[in-house]
Amino acid sequence: IYSSSAGVKKYARSTGNVEWNKVLRGSGCYFFYIVDKELQISTNPTNLLVLELNGNFIKEVNAGTTTFISTRDETFIGLAGLISTRTDTGEINWEFREMDDLAYIMPLFTDNKIFVRTGLQLGSVYAIDRKSGDLLWETSGVISNVVYSAPLHSIYALREDGNLVAFDEESGSEQVIASFTSVPFFLAGDANVGSYQIAYDEVTAMLFLSLGDSGQLFAFQEQ
Repeated sequence: IYSSSAGVKKYARSTGNVEWNKVLRGSGCYFFYIVDKELQISTNPTNLLVLELNGNFIKEVNAGTTTFISTRDETFIGLAGLISTRTDTGEINWEFREMDDLAYIMPLFTDNKIFVRTGLQLGSVYAIDRKSGDLLWETSGVISNVVYSAPLHSIYALREDGNLVAFDEESGSEQVIASFTSVPFFLAGDANVGSYQIAYDEVTAMLFLSLGDSGQLFAFQEQ
């Protein structure tokens, strides 16, 4: 997806060739998810476009604000926090408004939890019960996105102190996986650098960390 224009491309994993290209209505895209074998794209302004994985249009959800995902039963929107509504009626299931900032980075949805990283360069992580909206745990000082390891029931994130941390998804207890020197770590305003990004490959159980300031990519094999 693209932030400057509304569109989506699908690339072949083996060759990198473009399989299809779809122009969408709107002025840009915020997030996209694969949900129930559907491609769900949050676009500007305040629409959620649902497509088949071959690019065919299914439906549009307009909740009047940023919509993250919409299933048959639940729709999750961002409005000074996170709100769960019933998809059929729009009735509010629960509201979580205890965040210290907006969710500029894609929230991470699992079957029974939602992990929200707030802020742009620096923020907090909130673990929320998906059914009830109750806060399970929270932590601050995170400069990356978060990823989820289902086999280890862990959430990975990079802290501003240079520690790559695995959080237990239930308790929030943390284990340092690797430590980097804090000297090259810059946030916006300190230097013109890229962001700090984490990716997790479920097939190989490998964790990838990209450092925007140094341009380095690190790979870790999950044990």
